[in-house]
Amino acid sequence: MTRNRRRAVVALAAAVALLAPAGPAHAAPGWTTLLKDPSIGFVTALHAASARSLWAFVTVEGTQPNTDVTQARHWDGKKWRTYPLPVNGHVSSADSSSPSDVWAYVSPVPDQPETGAAILHWDGRSWTVSHRPRREQASESLITALGKGRAVTTVFTPKGTRVLTRSGGRWTGRTASGLGLSPVWPLSTRNMWALGDRLKGSGNEYVHHFDGAKWRRRQPPKALLKMGEKECLRIWPGLPRSECPTGWVSALVPHSAKNVLAVVRFMHPTELTTVLRWNGSRWVRVPGHWPVTLYRTEADGKGGFWAVGGSDDKLVRHYRAGVMTRVAAPKGAAGMHGLSVAPSGRVFVASSYGYVWTRPAAR
Repeated sequence: MTRNRRRAVVALAAAVALLAPAGPAHAAPGWTTLLKDPSIGFVTALHAASARSLWAFVTVEGTQPNTDVTQARHWDGKKWRTYPLPVNGHVSSADSSSPSDVWAYVSPVPDQPETGAAILHWDGRSWTVSHRPRREQASESLITALGKGRAVTTVFTPKGTRVLTRSGGRWTGRTASGLGLSPVWPLSTRNMWALGDRLKGSGNEYVHHFDGAKWRRRQPPKALLKMGEKECLRIWPGLPRSECPTGWVSALVPHSAKNVLAVVRFMHPTELTTVLRWNGSRWVRVPGHWPVTLYRTEADGKGGFWAVGGSDDKLVRHYRAGVMTRVAAPKGAAGMHGLSVAPSGRVFVASSYGYVWTRPAAR
C-alpha cells in the first residue's frame, strides 16, 4: 500500500471541519464503535488525550493515482472532524499532556520524496511544525509528552541515537554515543528506558536506562530470561532439556522509577509471554506465563498494561499484578494494531481498515 503523498495535502485544506462517518454504535459487550470508514486504508497511530478527545491518524486515497495522504481525525466525544497536517508522511506515534498539548511524530515514506519528516504540535486550534529532523535521520520513533510544552523523541545519526528534548520553547539533543535505541520510553528527562544495542553489536535488543547522566545497560539476568527446566518441561512435556528456550524483552512499560514492566517473548517451541518487573534496584520474575505474543502494549495507569495484536490480530489482553485477562474483542474485529489508553483508563483500539472502538476503564 502506498502512503502519504504530499501533493494531496492541499486538497484537504478545505476539509478542516469535515465530519467523518457518524457513530457511536453498539459493537460487542463492553465495546462501542466510534468510527467505521471504508475509505481509510490504515490507522497509523491512535492517541487519547482524554476520554472525550481522541486522535486517529489515518491514510486515505489521494487525488492522484496510487497515492495516499495522511489525515488527522479528531473525536470530541460526539463527532469526528478531519484536519490537514502541515507535513505529509507516516505518523508513527502521538502523545499528549492535555487535549491542547498534543505531539505527533511524522517520518518520510521510503522512495516517496513528496513525504517529509517533522515533529508536529496541536495547541487546541491547529497543527503546526515544531521541529524538522533531517530526512535521513527520521524514523518511526516514539514521541512522549511530559507536560508544560515539553516532549521527548529520537532521531538516528551515524554516531548513535540522538534523544531530542523540547523544553523552554526549544529543542535540544543529546547523543547516546555508539548506541542504536528504539523505542525510548521517558518517565522524565532524567529517567528514560529503551531497547537497543551497540551500533556495531549483534543486532539483538537489550534493555538500557538513562539516569540523567549516562545510558547504562540494565538487561535482565539470563537466569530470568531462560525458562526454568522444571517449568519448561511442565509447559512442553517431552521437550529435550537442552532445548528449554531463552526469551528476549520485546517491550517495556514504565510506570515509575520502582515499577517498570518488561514483556518477555518466547517463540520456540510455541509462542509464550512472561513478565519481569524492575523494582528500582533489580529485575524480578512475575509468576505466570501466557501462550500468546503481544504486538502493542500501553500502560493502564494502574501498574499494568493493555495489549493488542501479536499472535492473534483479534486479541485484546489486560495485564495487572500477575494476571493476564483475555478481553472479548469487538465483534468482527480483525487486524487490530492501534491502541491508546486515556488518563481516565478508557481504552481505544483500532483496526487496519478504518474501525475504532472504545470501552470503559478496567476495574
